[in-house]
Amino acid sequence: MAPPEVARRLRRAVGLNEVDGLLVRAVEDGSLAEAAGLREGDVIVAAAGRPIGSVEALHAVLAETEPPFELRVVRGAEERVLTIGRAD
Repeated sequence: MAPPEVARRLRRAVGLNEVDGLLVRAVEDGSLAEAAGLREGDVIVAAAGRPIGSVEALHAVLAETEPPFELRVVRGAEERVLTIGRAD
């Protein structure tokens, strides 16, 4: 994950609106995040209904929340909702 300042600066550099959140730098193969469709370059803006403005905030949500839960991300100019831990 990259801090919110990095995500804002990178989005601004490529002409996209700035958003507060964490930039995903990599997604672990075989993880729940990969299964949900999280991609490198996504910006996580909320998890389980809570805004994510720091790595600590994301860790707190992950520690307190059992799957399944929703992850709101911005990919390019589009906002998406992914379900982490959805049983298919």
